[in-house]
Amino acid sequence: MTARRLLRLYPRAWRDRYGEEFLALVGPGRLGFAQVVNIVSGAIDARVSAEVRASTVAKQGASTPQEGLAVNTYLKRLCVLDSTAAVTKRDAWIGAAVMLGVTILLAFGGAFVQRRGLPLVGEFLRNIAFPTAIIASMPFTYFKGHSAVSQAVLLGGTFAIIAIIGWLTIGV
Repeated sequence: MTARRLLRLYPRAWRDRYGEEFLALVGPGRLGFAQVVNIVSGAIDARVSAEVRASTVAKQGASTPQEGLAVNTYLKRLCVLDSTAAVTKRDAWIGAAVMLGVTILLAFGGAFVQRRGLPLVGEFLRNIAFPTAIIASMPFTYFKGHSAVSQAVLLGGTFAIIAIIGWLTIGV
């Protein structure tokens, strides 16, 4: 995935104002997974955040050096060129605990529900246990430092996909 393709996710006003600077900062090469996640998260913020929309509209006509510095700082943070959202050892342990806890909860919950006479629901819960656990741990790792809105959209969408796939695997 390249930055030019991901730039299309941003609103037109944002692309018009910051697009060339964004592409110059990120570069023409292929992006890593963390960069793609950060850029998609930034695009979600740019679309749903009133602050980002207001700043884009307000700054379209102006071009002072201070504005360029603010955009540059934003883009560096967005593309993980700045280490302000580095995952600590504590974050990794919390993410691992969340992953283990969710896996155990859904696996044992599925077995419990299955024994109570709901075999399809039990199988569904057991099928989605591990992928759901991985996604649930992401706010402590890949999504650390991203806005709550972008986390909700990315996690909610992924949970929905996992739920659909899990439901289809039980043959309903």
